[in-house]
Amino acid sequence: MKFVINVRFFLCLVATLTAPHSFSNNEKDAKKLFSWFESKYSDVLGAPESPGSISRMQGYTYRAYPDSGIYLALYGDVLYGVGGALGPSLVPAGTTSTYITKTVTDLTDKNLSLRDTNCSYYASQTIASAKDLSTNETKSASSNITMDGESCILTSNSIPNHSFANAENNFAHTVKEVNAEYRIPSKPTRAAETTPLSLTVDNGVFLNGVKLDLIAAGCFGINDGNRGCNDMGQPWRYDPMSSNAKHNTDSHNGHSQANGKYHYHGDPNALFPRTAEAESPLIGFAADGFPIFGSYFKDSVGIIRAAKSSYQLRPGSRPTSVGSPGGTYDGTYRDDYQFLEGSGDLDECNGMTYSGQYGYYITNAFPWALNCFKGTPDSSFNKSVQESISQTEASSDDAATSIIEEDSDNETSSELIKILNFSRISTANVERYVKAATGQVETGERNIIVAAWSIGPMISEGGFAGYPYNKHQVIISASEIDSIVSEVKTWYDASCPIPEEYKNFDEAELEQYRGQEIAKLRVWLEKGAGVASQFDYCPEGRVSLIAVEPTWDTGKASNIIVHETYHALQTDLANESCRDLRESDPNSNNFWIIEGTAHYFANMTNRDLGIKNSSGNNGLSEILEDALTSYQRGDTDLSTIQGAAALALMVARGELDEKLILNGGMFLDCLTETAYKNDNESVANAKKSWFLIERSANGTGYQFSADALK
Repeated sequence: MKFVINVRFFLCLVATLTAPHSFSNNEKDAKKLFSWFESKYSDVLGAPESPGSISRMQGYTYRAYPDSGIYLALYGDVLYGVGGALGPSLVPAGTTSTYITKTVTDLTDKNLSLRDTNCSYYASQTIASAKDLSTNETKSASSNITMDGESCILTSNSIPNHSFANAENNFAHTVKEVNAEYRIPSKPTRAAETTPLSLTVDNGVFLNGVKLDLIAAGCFGINDGNRGCNDMGQPWRYDPMSSNAKHNTDSHNGHSQANGKYHYHGDPNALFPRTAEAESPLIGFAADGFPIFGSYFKDSVGIIRAAKSSYQLRPGSRPTSVGSPGGTYDGTYRDDYQFLEGSGDLDECNGMTYSGQYGYYITNAFPWALNCFKGTPDSSFNKSVQESISQTEASSDDAATSIIEEDSDNETSSELIKILNFSRISTANVERYVKAATGQVETGERNIIVAAWSIGPMISEGGFAGYPYNKHQVIISASEIDSIVSEVKTWYDASCPIPEEYKNFDEAELEQYRGQEIAKLRVWLEKGAGVASQFDYCPEGRVSLIAVEPTWDTGKASNIIVHETYHALQTDLANESCRDLRESDPNSNNFWIIEGTAHYFANMTNRDLGIKNSSGNNGLSEILEDALTSYQRGDTDLSTIQGAAALALMVARGELDEKLILNGGMFLDCLTETAYKNDNESVANAKKSWFLIERSANGTGYQFSADALK
């Protein structure tokens, strides 16, 4: 297949068509996606060449359809089509999630299987449960790989897919969820010179989302030997893998740094089998984009064996001069080793070219994984960049605003807005998203409670009569559920006065009346409902309930939190007169305007926060991308996404002041029921033209077509 990009043809076709091991890769999604297309468009594609199977080439996971000459291919999570009626040029048609629900793989204590070296093959979402052996607490791990052009973006919360810590000797710092984001070149190239390892660059990241950090800031004669040695030219640096270094690592050669981020100092003792039965899989990527394999490969005589390092201990004893530790060369220090070319299988960086592909190998001797970079490390692996990400996206130690621990105070308040957070999103970020919403809206009640908690993977669709929620795995504890219910009930009792017609109720009757909402909340928590909704518990008080799914990235989480907070600030939603107008008019536009304004507002807020979606878009471009994707899928009824596009078109045509959306002014005095009816020409035009969207001239975003703006 020849892969050349030509967008227009395939997008037009799509519009026409729509009028035992663990797979930490995109294979499951590819099979599901190709099957989806086969069920929908068998007359266009014809029979697949190999039903149920996939092929791989040049980073693409694909399936061929000989009858039509068409190929469907995934590059990471981006779909392409080529051949037959599509022509010889490969053209994009959205991402996996455009058509199907992306697979979430449980990687708990699992080994990997794939050896292919392009990071695009590993575009997938994984979760895991990891037990802290020092506390017996179970933490939830999450990792996601998506594509951005020729780079793979790996995001994770830095929790491993296996148990960690030591029952008898705890780490100096408690392991916490610390968000990380690495950009991995999908087509790495060798540099003219190797780059040495340093204290300022993370060495790599494994497919379970945990980073590799082989260098420690401890040297002989500097402070206590465990810290403060920041000069890479300083001799006698301790090797963290040596028991003499006293780095207090666990059985996976990992421990936590000061902010709670778990990381490995060598072989993770996970992710690949420790036997010579088969060649080891790819288990991660170095900072330069070259793959990191497990230990086993097939040598030139066909024997599968562990790759051998070419580093050996120096003979004899260390110098006894001032500043030297003396003693025999025993591996305590990195300087105890010397590189002897040809003494093993691997080069000075601990890698080799095998089957035409260069890669690093895990070894049971120094340097354990790699000792330098053959390529150029991507800047996203700079520790200063990761520190910035962790400060923005991960929990901190400030108990008043950010900390999320079982034994901590999980509540914060901002004016009359209460935040109750038991989710994997830090309280600092939940508060940041909520304040970003309330800071713009000039109307609406400020007596709001936002409750967020984490849920696991989806178990089944539906299950909650009268509500559009799916059933998920429950991962918060019974005590956390009790805390959420208790806090919401306390807020409810304090915020919502008893209506006049109920004041003569006895205590039991009153409890039954007021207990209905609380009872529903408990059921949703205990049964794992995928709640993301705002409720009017009373005209004076609003409740936003958000169950944070494991697949949500930062953009999705912030979008939904802001969206539901905006609903809580739409004054007219709790106004009985406005409600009567909405319910009495069968042609009311209230639904798509209510939901569309919230979606518009959330995307514009994400833009202001500097948060982008997986395509690199935000703001108006993201609104239009979502709308065009929905239209191409055949989702043409005006709802949240389509409504936001219709409103955006009214703004673009100068028929609606954007400030009315952003400051909540559209939800005063029942305007949505009086000013935005179907006899409003601008509303009518937006309803029939919202989908007239095209890629921008530079191909990086989306815009309304000239016909839409006439």
